[in-house]
This record gives sequence, structure tokens and C-alpha cells, in this order.
Amino acid sequence: MIRVVASDKAGNSIESRAKVEILPLDMPEITSITKKIIIGTDDRLIIKGTVIADANVVVSIEDKDKFLVLQNDVETNKSGEWEFRFDRELRRGDYFVTVKAKDSRGALSLPTSPIKVSYVEKAVISLFGLDITLSGLLIVLTVGGVLATGWFYRKTLLRLARSQRESIIISRDLKNAFDLVKKDVDRMAGMVKSDISPDEKELEVKVMSKHIGDTLDKAGKYLDKDIEQLK
Repeated sequence: MIRVVASDKAGNSIESRAKVEILPLDMPEITSITKKIIIGTDDRLIIKGTVIADANVVVSIEDKDKFLVLQNDVETNKSGEWEFRFDRELRRGDYFVTVKAKDSRGALSLPTSPIKVSYVEKAVISLFGLDITLSGLLIVLTVGGVLATGWFYRKTLLRLARSQRESIIISRDLKNAFDLVKKDVDRMAGMVKSDISPDEKELEVKVMSKHIGDTLDKAGKYLDKDIEQLK
């Protein structure tokens, strides 16, 4: 709204009001833009476009937190074509580019819709069509190392548990064998004190001696088998 007041020396005045609508300039057009820049290479952010006659453009770059990284005026040629080349490397991440038209009076257009531009690290290897950067490779190696360590300790613990279980079995077999031998020895000791004839004693001793031998042989076979499983 514009208000104009006219007055004379006598203090008489008259005013007039007029409603004025200020329209922005037409927005520029972005015809091409580099959307992916690989850090450490010759890649550069290049933006091209067109704008109305007798106007330049203002290029703005913001990060994902809307922090203004760069704002630069770019001149156009007689056809309204313009090109912006950003030779500085930015840190890895996503950025958003907008462009406004600006004429000689300083009048501006509305900004264009933000276009996302990504600065990415250079891939060190390509695996199954997937580019892996140095940081990604370090993560993969770290995870692989953790998994390998976990697998090794799991295998070791299982082996220790198995060894402990086999040790219990060996102890049980030894105890059973010694219990049987002790039983036969006690019988032999009791038989010596008995009143049976010497021939009968000799026969009983042979029988029990054979039984003791069989028991020890059987225990030896079980122990060999248990020890083999521990290896």
C-alpha cells in the first residue's frame, strides 16, 4: 500500500492511497547439474541454466542442517544462459542447491526447488557391482574380525565343554573298573580265610583273576576310545 499526502501552508491536506502488488521475477531454470561428486577426483559441481533477459542469478548451497555453505552471483550471457562451476571440495555428505534470478535493480525471484547434491568418498573396491569406500571397507573388516573372533571363542568353548564332558566319562569308567576290581579282590581275600579246600581256592583264584583281567581290558578299551575323542 502506497500513501501520498499533500498539504498547503494553511494546514489543509489531502491524501490518496494506492494498492501496489510487487511481483517477483520469473524463476531461473536449471538445465543441468552434477548430482554426485566423488571426493579426491576431478569431479566438480557444475550447474547450468537459463534466466530472463537482463538478469543474473544467485546460486546458494546449504547443508542438510540448512547452514549456508556458499552464495555466489553468476553473470549470464546475452541469451540468458549461465554456468556456475564450484571447484572447492566439500566434506562428505548431502547438500542442497537453489538458484534465484536478480536484475540490475536488485529485484529477486523466488528460489528454485532445492536439488540434492552428494559428495561421496572414492570407492577402493567394487564387490558384486557395489562400490565400497575406505570407511565402508574398514567397517566390513571390523565386523568380519568381530564375527571371526566370536566364532573362534565359540569353537574353543565348545571344545572345552566337550573335553570336560569326556573327562567326566573317563572318570566314571575308571571308577566303575576299580569298583569291580576291588570287589573281586575283596572276594579273594575272603576266600583265603575260608575253610574250603586248596584246590577249590586255586580254582576260585583263577576265575576271579580272569574276571579282573577282563575288567581291566574292557576298561582300557573304553579309556582309549574316550582319550581319542579328546584329540
